[in-house]
Amino acid sequence: MTKTIKVIAAIALLTLPLAACKEELRPERAPRQPATTDVKAQAPKAQSTENKSNKNQPDPAAAAPVDFEIGTFITPRNFPKGLFDQKMMSEYYSRTASLGRYTGSQMNWFDSENKDLNNLWHKFIKDARSRGLKFIVEMNLLTRDASGVGTPPSVKGSSFTDKRVRKAYQKWALELAAQKPDVLLLAVELNNLLIHGNPKEFNAFKAFAPKLYETVKMAYPEITISISFQLDQLYLRNEVSVLEDFANALDLYSFSTYPTAFGIRTVDAIPGGADYFTRIRKHLPANARTAIAESGWASRGGSSAAEQAKFYRRMPQLFSGLKPEFVVVAYLHDLPTSKNSSKDELLFSTMGLFDADGSQKPAVKAIREYKRGR
Repeated sequence: MTKTIKVIAAIALLTLPLAACKEELRPERAPRQPATTDVKAQAPKAQSTENKSNKNQPDPAAAAPVDFEIGTFITPRNFPKGLFDQKMMSEYYSRTASLGRYTGSQMNWFDSENKDLNNLWHKFIKDARSRGLKFIVEMNLLTRDASGVGTPPSVKGSSFTDKRVRKAYQKWALELAAQKPDVLLLAVELNNLLIHGNPKEFNAFKAFAPKLYETVKMAYPEITISISFQLDQLYLRNEVSVLEDFANALDLYSFSTYPTAFGIRTVDAIPGGADYFTRIRKHLPANARTAIAESGWASRGGSSAAEQAKFYRRMPQLFSGLKPEFVVVAYLHDLPTSKNSSKDELLFSTMGLFDADGSQKPAVKAIREYKRGR
């Protein structure tokens, strides 16, 4: 394998925040009953009934003000080749800036010693800043299958119960913070450890997180520090109470949510409507800052481009109770698919606001019509 192909492969993993979630959704990995059944079982019945009765009513989102900023992960058209095409990257930054103020991506700890990869990410941060965009760095501590801690080759040990692992992870956090991102996630979808049956490691990081936060915050007080959790799975597994234990380890709670990946194919079918996203606040400190660090709605694989646009039109209303500071769309452009792509592959590959070839979807118009509330 050539050096360039290796870098592309690594970038593909870095830029796909859905990877662990995708593994979890495979039938053989499902922790409980099918996602559709479990998610709907969590819905407040009264609100769900109201949604059905309003199906034919005018869309209320038209008047809802938007109090959050939009962002996208680095996904130019013709991904991943587009990452190395100056014109396509310039187009990516311009399109993202036309929709919001944030860009960024996930960085895997197990790949953190790849110098070519690190140099490329430093360039991405520099280029984003030159275009007036804020940058989010997500630190992924998980293995490729999200079942444990993915340490790089030079680190001895594989658990946060090991002082050597904690020291090495803190060093990496400080190195990334030195790049001065606007937001730094110390962990991505941390509850994946619980999903994959590793509460020991989840608890070990939970014990370490306050010190890690304090160390990074003391060195770089201007950076907003966060940890993200997979919101849909918190509901599925009834594990929302774990959020309360991280109040002293972050400035802002981040969540990922992918309704279509969990069996929801229409916006009206979101369990409880806006309450699906709002009720998580019951488990957060009063006035806690929040964000949606990853989100998306598929335009194929069982849903449609029209339904995707409806999701984004409704987003101001759906997220009004959660009050996120920003919402990051997983992909700006769809990932490449083929005529042989399965329905599950389409669900994860068609969450972009533009097709893989750069064609605009109706969702773009929906976002551009947002009425800013601030």
